[in-house]
Amino acid sequence: MTQGTVYTTQTYTVKHEFPAKWIKEQRDKGRRITMPRCVSGFGCSPNHPTPNTQHPPHDTIHAMLAPISVSRADARRFLIRAFALDGFQTLPDVHAAVETLGFVQEDSINVCGRIHDLILGCRVRGYTPAALSDYLYGETPRRAWEFYLPNLCVLPVWDYPYFGATLRRQREKDTRWGRLSPEEEAAASVLFAKLDADGPLFLRDAREIGEAHGHTTSGWGTKTRLLSFVADKLFWQGRLGIAKRDGFLRAFDRIERLFPADVLNAPAVPDAEADAYLLRKRLRARRLFRLRPADKLLLPEDATTPILIENDKRPWHILTEDLPLLTTDNSPLTTDLHLLAPLDPLVYDRDRTRLLWDFDYTWEVYVPQEKRKWGYYVLPILWGDRLVGRIEPRVEKRTGAVSIVSLQWEPDFDPGVLGDALENRLADFSQRACQS
Repeated sequence: MTQGTVYTTQTYTVKHEFPAKWIKEQRDKGRRITMPRCVSGFGCSPNHPTPNTQHPPHDTIHAMLAPISVSRADARRFLIRAFALDGFQTLPDVHAAVETLGFVQEDSINVCGRIHDLILGCRVRGYTPAALSDYLYGETPRRAWEFYLPNLCVLPVWDYPYFGATLRRQREKDTRWGRLSPEEEAAASVLFAKLDADGPLFLRDAREIGEAHGHTTSGWGTKTRLLSFVADKLFWQGRLGIAKRDGFLRAFDRIERLFPADVLNAPAVPDAEADAYLLRKRLRARRLFRLRPADKLLLPEDATTPILIENDKRPWHILTEDLPLLTTDNSPLTTDLHLLAPLDPLVYDRDRTRLLWDFDYTWEVYVPQEKRKWGYYVLPILWGDRLVGRIEPRVEKRTGAVSIVSLQWEPDFDPGVLGDALENRLADFSQRACQS
């Protein structure tokens, strides 16, 4: 039987659906849940209604729960399970990973595998880079696309209608990445004509029309052809999409030729609803997060639940739907080893990583060499529920040969307990390099 539960915290009233078994387990663990006979009609006998109240179904009750305090170990286990790291490659395919994580961040830098390959390689059974390419570009109709949230990432294609407000605002801005200038409109017309004539286009194959429109400054401050800049601008505005890639080089096409008709023709989503949806998506990708005042204005008051973690007086939050995952499963985690991507969702929030693991980590790829503490492309090492070290591997793309630039273990960790686990993970890196 499912019971409709209302959690009252210091400042929130949270309504959600949870099983009766879960509520009993919380009581058994000593968490305070009280069951008033009647609060605005909830919990009253349907045969004895209170005047001027509307009763829920017979199997609905009203409960009150104090703010949830958890240990750091509880929070670590919650995140590891939520991010599908309780075991190595436990998800069946890329689609399952995108569904579980909400999105998968992408990046072009390839030292020991690109960030998206490292994220998926920990989670997807038998993962190869070709699996992501097939998922993005080889399926009809498409189930995924690439866009910014706020960084470039792989998203489910049915998220596209919720970006309508963002794309409209982008097109109307009088900024560098907003409204097209007359010169840019002329270049865009030539680009669309080329796409209509020849189909998906790598800009490297359009040098003859690219040079005719001159040059401008890229977003990185470097000189670039105006046509390339306009293509990026049209991508930001949702008028172009990525049809395929060669390595990380993009081939563009009109968005309407890439997406399923039911996605393109979906009713317009109101701006406020779209903004709330995308915020919720970003929060779900973090799972345990600080909630900003601006976020509270977009979300229903029952969308999140405050969490107090030992040694931290400031509250964190989780989505209310994640409460059972946080509070019901205290079983030990597997002791599989993971070499995490620099932007893996588990360690993306550096403050959270320091709080829960006492682990200091910064991705230093853009830090000048003389100022780096750990190295250029260092990966955190996860073993069970512990971050036990940092490794900087290099993989030779043609041969798959792996070299280790640096390897640093945490002071209280004995790497002897790993056996062959580290060698096995590095062998996976080598194999993926040969397959990409």
